[in-house]
Formats: sequence, C-alpha cells, structure tokens
Amino acid sequence: MLQKLYDNFMKTIAVFFNRSNTAMMKFTFIPNLFNTDRLMRRLKLLTLITAIALFSSGCAMSQLKQREAVLNQQQQQLEEQQQQLQKENSRLAALKAELGQEQMRLKVLKKSLSSAADTTPVNQSGTDSHVIVGELEHVYISPPDIQLTARIDTGAKTSSLNALDLTEFERDGKAHVRFYVMDPDTGEKIEVIRRIIRHVKIKEHEGESKSRPVVRMRVRLGNLDQRIRMTLTDRSEFKNQVLIGRNFLRDFVNVDVSKKYLSKPVIESD
Repeated sequence: MLQKLYDNFMKTIAVFFNRSNTAMMKFTFIPNLFNTDRLMRRLKLLTLITAIALFSSGCAMSQLKQREAVLNQQQQQLEEQQQQLQKENSRLAALKAELGQEQMRLKVLKKSLSSAADTTPVNQSGTDSHVIVGELEHVYISPPDIQLTARIDTGAKTSSLNALDLTEFERDGKAHVRFYVMDPDTGEKIEVIRRIIRHVKIKEHEGESKSRPVVRMRVRLGNLDQRIRMTLTDRSEFKNQVLIGRNFLRDFVNVDVSKKYLSKPVIESD
C-alpha cells in the first residue's frame, strides 16, 4: 500500500516537471536556484514521511474500530448472560416455592399417618380372626424381653407400661428416654432406652394433667405379636405393670372379663 502511494505520487511529480522543464531552462542566470535532483530527493522524503504517517494513522484507526467491535460484542454477551441469570433465578424461586408446598403436604400426611397408625402388626400368620382373652393375661414385652402381667382394658385407648426413674435426653438430634422395668421374678431393675415418639397428657387422680412420653414397644399376647405405642408412667401402685388398651386389642381380640390367663405369649426366636 505504501509503495503504491509512493509510485502514484512520483508519477504526478514527473508529469509536473516534464511540463515545466522548458520554463525552468529559461532561468539560466540562476542555475542553483532550482536543483532538480535535490528537490526530487526532498519530495521523495516528504512523500515517504507523509505516506508513513497516513499508513500509521490508518492502522491505528483500524485497530481502534476492531477493539470497539470486540467491546460491543462482549457487552452484548454480558447482557445476554444477565438475562439468562434472571430467568434461572426466577425458575429457582418457583422451584423453592413448590418445594415448600410439597414439604407442607408431606408434614400433614405424616401427621395424619402418625395419628392413624398406633398399631403395627408384626406377625399375624396362623392366627384366628379373633382371639379371646381374659381380664388379666401374661404378655411378653420387648425390650426388655421379660414376661409381665397385663390388665386388659377396652376403655383405654393406648396401652401403658410401668416405667421407673424416667430420664429424657437427646441422641443424634432426637428425643430419647431412659427408664427401668421391674423384673417380677428377681426384683431387679432392667434398663431400657427408647426413642420418644410423642408426648401425651395423662390426667392423674388428683385432677392434674401430666405429660408422659410415648414409645414404641413389641408386645406378644398368645400368638399375637404387634409393635404398638405405649405410654410410660409409674404404675407402682397397681398390681399389674402393663395395661393393654384398644391400640393392641382392636380387630384381633375379644375380651371376656369373667376369665383370666386364657393364653400364654408364644415366644419365638427372631
């Protein structure tokens, strides 16, 4: 490009001097006034400097435009990324709201199932549709894996167990209770630790209500074997350490209050 500009300029100068050659020869009385070679060198140098300046200016302008184009493209990409980020934030907010609603539904469902499922049958195979039991029966409680005397009470909604020295504590972020069951044969206190399912208020004889922990225990009566919720309370003043309520009796047991000890718990190795 620079060479082409220089060649064009030199052609123009040559034409100019060809046309002026005759006129310049007339001034022979001042031969050094117009030195053609020196003038040509100076013109060439001036032309070269001008061409370099124009070329440098053109390159700088070209680079500036390219840089401006790159910046505009980067700004456009940034705006597109910001729009995409806003869309993702909106979608995330919608998902969080939906998750909160599902958690609320799950909480309500768990509460409903918890209140409805007080009884969990373990093994009903080989049993009659209904078992007849008396007012008092022997039951096998696990843990602590001992046989105790139980009073059968169809008026009680939930079964209860005599628990001594109750101590509540937390383990792995969940409420637990430590208590002791009296072995009727040896008089020894057997330690039991169970996770607390919930608390219930029990009305005492004095008319005051006290909160009692509820745990899940395995109870065997005859060939009935169920895991049920049992309220832990001090039944030292009663003759029987266990009270069997409707949450064990319903659907499986008929009670004959005129009878006692009609069946013995069938203990099978697990």
